[in-house]
Amino acid sequence: MLIKNKTDRSVPTLGKAQMFLAKQIVFLALLFSGLSLSGQGSDRVFYLNIKGGLDFSGFTDHPKEIEANQESGYRAGLDVRLGSGVFFFQPGVYFTAYKEQFTVDFPHIDLVNSTQEINLSSIKVPVQLGARLLSTKAVTLRLNGGFVANFPVAIDESNNSIAIRKEDYSHAHVAGVLGAGIDLLFFTFDINYEYGISDYIEFSSPSITSVSSKQYVLSFCVGFRL
Repeated sequence: MLIKNKTDRSVPTLGKAQMFLAKQIVFLALLFSGLSLSGQGSDRVFYLNIKGGLDFSGFTDHPKEIEANQESGYRAGLDVRLGSGVFFFQPGVYFTAYKEQFTVDFPHIDLVNSTQEINLSSIKVPVQLGARLLSTKAVTLRLNGGFVANFPVAIDESNNSIAIRKEDYSHAHVAGVLGAGIDLLFFTFDINYEYGISDYIEFSSPSITSVSSKQYVLSFCVGFRL
């Protein structure tokens, strides 16, 4: 009698980032499916939105030797809203600027100035889907969600460079975004929350603990709808 040995076959598993991304896609699909039953369309297919606003951001993690803070920054740019039905497609491009502050505490080392500031500018390219909950000639209530690609274009580390270097920042990183907005006549107001999917910065200086961190951003924008 011949006995065949069973061969172990490992089942490929998804990483944390891929699982998180998959969950967000399923969530958005279920959300928009439900909204399609109660949403309202628009009388126009195309809108151009010119916006500006404030960003409040931070890090998901940082080394024990560093206290990391991101002060409020600003953004300016535009997006377009395509689609006259309940759902719309909303790509855009924004310029953002932040001032990041790091306070360093090295054991047994006394520093004359333990604070490092970095000025960072980026280009954001959000791609979102949205749904109109209410749409009249005067007022529109809407929800949106999608992803945003971030590309740093200028990093100034010249102010007391003691722990963080330009090379520590990712050349590009991706975040998910969820938000809501209201249009009043030709004014538009938005609030969005971005949650990092890929790493934003890697603290890798020889003098500190190596830690990778993602970025989160809460933004408030006001603009004109054309």
